[in-house]
Amino acid sequence: MSRKSFTYAFGAVALGSALVLSGCSSSDGADTAVDETVVQQTPEVDVPAQDLVLTAAELPSGFEAIELPEGAMEDAFDELVDGTEGMEIEPAQCSNPNPLPDDIDFNEVGMIVASSGGAAAAATGGTIFAEVVMPGAQSLDEMVESVSGECSTLTMRGTPAGSPEEVSTTATFTEIDAPDTSADEVFAVRQETTTEVGGQSVDTVTLAGYATVNGYSVSVQFTGTDPDESSFNEAFAAAVDKVADHT
Repeated sequence: MSRKSFTYAFGAVALGSALVLSGCSSSDGADTAVDETVVQQTPEVDVPAQDLVLTAAELPSGFEAIELPEGAMEDAFDELVDGTEGMEIEPAQCSNPNPLPDDIDFNEVGMIVASSGGAAAAATGGTIFAEVVMPGAQSLDEMVESVSGECSTLTMRGTPAGSPEEVSTTATFTEIDAPDTSADEVFAVRQETTTEVGGQSVDTVTLAGYATVNGYSVSVQFTGTDPDESSFNEAFAAAVDKVADHT
């Protein structure tokens, strides 16, 4: 599976968590052509995305930033994409567009990851927070469609590259109300995920918000067993409004 066809379900939402849960460590499928007809809005004010993410001091109450080694974001994304080799998505027509472009320059991406319960927060009752800001923005309509209707429940199963056992992951999406922000477009979704491997099952919940503002793309995710929606709304609004205020 190419980056273009990698789903929002197992891409953007998983990226922040994977950076932490994989210990920041770091195989490819068939290529899918990139849609060159999509018009992407570029920033009117050129501010480095790294300067637009929330700082450690601006994180939601109870969260502590996690320091990421150089190259961790790119390694984690490559691991997620490569790990889908040999995996199948059902329904097949719901193989969704990738939240990060194929030609992305990770040096232009701003990101912060934090935790309310240590590096293994998502598995121990805490919550992992991840924010990504990058220059360039396109309509969120395709994203909304990718997790709606017959695509509101997706299953990915198979044996990932490097894994000796079959993995089955089912994600169910429910659109939720997004907080009031200065975004040009905004979309928020609750993702309930069950992953089964080796006879064991793990349930997680992700609250994910996506926005376009002044030519930038902003995403915020809260992942855990029971992430707090009010804290998510506060963090999402703060992230979007910071980009709006500085661009």
